[in-house]
Amino acid sequence: MKPETKKRKLLKKSIRVSKSERKSRVNKSCEEKSKNPRKLSEEELMERTMICGGTVVAYDRDDSSRCFLGEHLKSLVNLAIDFYNTNNCKDYRMMYLVRAIYESCQGSLYYMTMTAKLTDQDDSDAVTFEAEVYEGIPDTVVRYVRVLDDAPSLSPLAA
Repeated sequence: MKPETKKRKLLKKSIRVSKSERKSRVNKSCEEKSKNPRKLSEEELMERTMICGGTVVAYDRDDSSRCFLGEHLKSLVNLAIDFYNTNNCKDYRMMYLVRAIYESCQGSLYYMTMTAKLTDQDDSDAVTFEAEVYEGIPDTVVRYVRVLDDAPSLSPLAA
């Protein structure tokens, strides 16, 4: 019996609000939110994109604020270059990563642009590659690696 009496007391204390009052309260709260929208930082946007899915630039050598997954990207680039070397009987070594785009889709999909050179060649003979690497739960798969013939020659960044 005590729980029923408590419920009745709570119901008696409830306040009735008319529909017009509810609408005016909702409109005021919406106006307040629109006046002070919270801006998300670049890191928060990146984190939300990685968790919820989507495409984001994970690394860009010309933009220092875009440097996510640094060591992990280097390992994926080396994997892609090793894939190219075994399929074409070459011995390219990575010079630097130019750009990496991350896409979340039942795993992680990376589109990477990088430069590499043969071990006995000069830095000016570097070749620009493009690769797509899929990183799933059981394993990592290099989908393709190709040489970009029309890519402009890129020099290493000056520190």
